[in-house]
Amino acid sequence: RTLAMVARVLDGDEKALTTLMTKQSDYHIELVGMYGYYYLQTAQNDAALEKSLTLMTLAQEAINNPRLDLTIAKTQHKLGDDKAAIATLNQLLASKPDFEPAQEMLKSLSL
Repeated sequence: RTLAMVARVLDGDEKALTTLMTKQSDYHIELVGMYGYYYLQTAQNDAALEKSLTLMTLAQEAINNPRLDLTIAKTQHKLGDDKAAIATLNQLLASKPDFEPAQEMLKSLSL
């Protein structure tokens, strides 16, 4: 059921995305985020990057993992949204101030 909703989101179904966002307890949201993470590995264009980012950010809070947060920031940067990437990194560093990969990326974006 969860993966069927993911497939609909990847097909551009906004209603499916809204359902996943508003009824997270009805689905395996962590699975949605991890699908986005692995979908990113095969992304070959901005549209695919956007879709993977959507899935990852949907589950970001539920997964609560600094590596996922860093991957989200990197994807935002790849898409040219440095402002969002910096915000993601600052949020990550607020909870994990010693997370060096995030510190390094934030420095590189702030130059």
